[in-house]
Amino acid sequence: MDPDLAQELLTKLRNGTVTPEEKQVLEAWLLQYRLDESSGLTDAELETLKDQVWPGVLSKTSKKTIRIWPRLAIAGSVLLILSLLTFLYFRQSVKPDSVAQNITPGSQSATLVLGNGQQIGLNNKPAGQVAVQGGMVVSKTASGQLSYSGSASEIMFNTLTTKRKEQYDLILADGTHVWLNAASSLKFPTAFSGKERKVELSGEGYFEVMEDQKHPFIVVSAGQTVEVLGTKFNINSYGDEHSARTTLLEGKVKVESNGTQVTIKPGQQAELTGEVLDVRDIDPRASIDWVDGEFQFNDQPLEEIMRKIARWYDLEVVYRDVDKSRRFGGSVSRFENIAAVLEKLELTGSVTFKIEGRRVTVSR
Repeated sequence: MDPDLAQELLTKLRNGTVTPEEKQVLEAWLLQYRLDESSGLTDAELETLKDQVWPGVLSKTSKKTIRIWPRLAIAGSVLLILSLLTFLYFRQSVKPDSVAQNITPGSQSATLVLGNGQQIGLNNKPAGQVAVQGGMVVSKTASGQLSYSGSASEIMFNTLTTKRKEQYDLILADGTHVWLNAASSLKFPTAFSGKERKVELSGEGYFEVMEDQKHPFIVVSAGQTVEVLGTKFNINSYGDEHSARTTLLEGKVKVESNGTQVTIKPGQQAELTGEVLDVRDIDPRASIDWVDGEFQFNDQPLEEIMRKIARWYDLEVVYRDVDKSRRFGGSVSRFENIAAVLEKLELTGSVTFKIEGRRVTVSR
């Protein structure tokens, strides 16, 4: 962005005189801003933009991340900003026609499959007792959580499943809190016995494990085994993703697959791609954006972003002459209608969207 324009808009932002159109110019610029781009703003001024224009729009990006952002030619960047300014200042409506249809986001809902095969839909189930299995009482709390309590006379296995447009959370018998993202499932015992606490995950889940040094907590997911004692971590193991990722927020986690074993620390992620298990440093909060009610796009390819969006809004995505590997940074609430979410991406000038029923066509 031109330094004079950046300073002018920042001054208006501080004075409370910035117009909605000017604020959108700042949002669109922040979506594609790179640390090696000259803006004429100090670091403190950039932080003001991030905090006031679009909280969380960019994380504190490391130099490693910057190297994989798309390298736009200077002339191309200038042309993009000029075109964007012209488009935003002269259009009559903030919301483009291509995303005018409102598809609502997902909600707190799931299906519980009991040990005898009985299926219970939890969406409209009132708070209170849901089922009794082998001495264990399954309850739904006033806040919508599923919980297990009692004294087990028989261990049975339950499965909690979320469809696209659904997410849910539950408290296991040992006090471990688990959140399930859309299109996921968790198989677990009604009570834990023996030397270990083992569950099976498909899709994505965030775990806050109750500490028990004598009984390790084990998650089996997508060809890997994750072992912990007491910690907070997220596992993304969707079948349509290229890898399974285990991200640690607190404590210590051991990940094993195909005879290879790694131990990760808070702020690290173990990524299993095929039979290769790697460890890298990341911002761990970005991995649980869905738990916090957000989509955070931290240098993510368009195709990966659209998979996350499609699961939550139950969409079919079609690509037409567009670079699916192009990377974006930004943040938007998961509780916006689909129009608001896609508009944020469309404001970059890099992609456009057309909605027909539940099909979204992505093009240049």
